[in-house]
Amino acid sequence: MTTVYVSSLGTDEYTVDGIDDNAQINQALEYARLNASDEEPITVYLRGPFTYQLSSWLLIGDNTILTGDFTAILRLKDNASWANIYTEADPGTEPFIKQAVSPIRNVEVHGFEIDGNDVNQSGYVGGKMNYIVMFFTYGTNISMHDMYIHDCLSDGMRMDRGNNLYFYNNVVKRMGHDGSYFIRSQNFLVFGNNTEIRRNSAHRVWNTGHGMIFNNYMKPYALTSISGNPGIQIEHSDVAYDMSGVEVFDNEIEDPWGEGFWIIEYGTGYQQSDKGLYIHDNIIRRAGRITTINYNAGIAIGGWNGTRIEKNIIEDCYNCGILVNTSPVSGTSKLYLINNTISGTVETLNSTKQAWTGWGIVNTDPTNTKLYIANNTVSDNENGNYYDELTMIPSTFVSMYVPEPTFTAQDTQLGVQPGDWGIVLPADSGKYKYIFYPVKLPRVGAKALIYPAHSRQYYLLRLAEGAKPGERIISVHDKKGNYWGISAQ
Repeated sequence: MTTVYVSSLGTDEYTVDGIDDNAQINQALEYARLNASDEEPITVYLRGPFTYQLSSWLLIGDNTILTGDFTAILRLKDNASWANIYTEADPGTEPFIKQAVSPIRNVEVHGFEIDGNDVNQSGYVGGKMNYIVMFFTYGTNISMHDMYIHDCLSDGMRMDRGNNLYFYNNVVKRMGHDGSYFIRSQNFLVFGNNTEIRRNSAHRVWNTGHGMIFNNYMKPYALTSISGNPGIQIEHSDVAYDMSGVEVFDNEIEDPWGEGFWIIEYGTGYQQSDKGLYIHDNIIRRAGRITTINYNAGIAIGGWNGTRIEKNIIEDCYNCGILVNTSPVSGTSKLYLINNTISGTVETLNSTKQAWTGWGIVNTDPTNTKLYIANNTVSDNENGNYYDELTMIPSTFVSMYVPEPTFTAQDTQLGVQPGDWGIVLPADSGKYKYIFYPVKLPRVGAKALIYPAHSRQYYLLRLAEGAKPGERIISVHDKKGNYWGISAQ
């Protein structure tokens, strides 16, 4: 694989001077665009330590890997003054990383830092489309991972009408909109990210299906002033876009100003009935301190017929633990609440309080939304556990939870060689803190076990398209930065 280097050293293919460094980086990216192929991608490598100043955007093409030392920083220059390319009412600029071709495929961005330098962009507001970090339309096999992204006016990774999208193992702080935002897309993974929310959400999917959001940690940037709304936002507004097959699990959300999860259905989204949304094994604590809305809760949902909410822990939230806050646009919605633990809910801090504030489970629309409940532990909520409990229906829905598989432990670590394939599990006791369990090397395209250490759950992930024997499987890390998974390295 060909790699070209960008640095200030004067000894690499492309030399920068810390002024308009986008010029030399774009030269390297153009070389990659003109010479890379599906079989032989080209890597553009940013050497650090160095801060690369962007006075204009970067143009990236197919089959390109943009990476660098973790001490390499892409920084938007002070008062960059990029032109508004949208409307006066809803303004926005070009993104930092822009596609040079459309459609675009096989782009990987990883391993370095991006500083949005938002406080030095006079006249530009956050929450719009000003200075998105990476924004593609019609992209396939696009990934952003192992990045440090911070102090930006808009989104981190924003994709529209894409396929096979990956956002993982990133540290994201103080964004002006969402950390990751996938629109009208299919087949995605969002995992292993650590996000401090400042405005809107950590992770958002809109009219996007067939994917997973898991093993992420998120909290607000600040508790002294409003910092965002939900942790995770899921919304369906157009039946033309399939939103089936979305699973959200093993996320930990602490102190979000709005909801832990905000699940919305409007427009024609209701016409795709029973999308199979599955939300399970998440931890949500102290959600909903915001004072400007009345749908704040651990989980707020409206519509979304057939959704299963299972084995979640929802603690000490404001307003409600789980709240059905809107009616389906048409027809009746059935929601299943199974084996959840909800406790410590208190009244909203909003001066306008609804009759149901401070309850554990609330359905504001029992006529059109049927709650099926089973084996939930709901206790110690300020004003009660089940609001209007007589409208809720005991559920016979079969739990999706599968007990942990069993393995034969390797008694000692002797005989384990670098390059062996296996999983590492926390030991319950004994000499070793962790135990390695060997497994047979999976063939390309086979499924492989991935084990996030904090959750004691197992997951199946498919090897990336085009992976070769011996290549590393996508890794997963826990919230403490420990990496887990099967690897050939």
